[in-house]
Amino acid sequence: MFGDVGSGASGEPFTYTSGSQFFITLLDGFASGDQFQLFANGSLVGTTTTPTVGAPFCINASMCLADDAFSRGTFLLDAGSYAFTLKTIQSPLREGGAYLGVNVSSTLAGDIATVPEPASASLLAGGLLALGGVAIRRRRLTSH
Repeated sequence: MFGDVGSGASGEPFTYTSGSQFFITLLDGFASGDQFQLFANGSLVGTTTTPTVGAPFCINASMCLADDAFSRGTFLLDAGSYAFTLKTIQSPLREGGAYLGVNVSSTLAGDIATVPEPASASLLAGGLLALGGVAIRRRRLTSH
């Protein structure tokens, strides 16, 4: 938990050192509706997106990431040593919880596995069936 709205994170800051540029992602977790500011070495890095209406709770980072009701922000930082702290700026429960992750790949998409959406898979299947039907029809027309 990161304390009441308007307060900083409780406990010690999260420290991280990298020899190259890296992405850090801050993701609302557990109960939707929270919004945060991320600070590195006392300076504001950025603010997470404004949360929307969606699932009220999530139980892991993947579930939270899949729902826009959970605010998020991904920020590119240069090589160096950082002490990260958070400030809760909006929360329906007066205190917020979040996931904080680091991606040291050269691109943000480097470590993100893409999963096709059911609608995309259905569209692909329909397109393949249509192509198969065209091929069968073409074969029938050329054999007559």
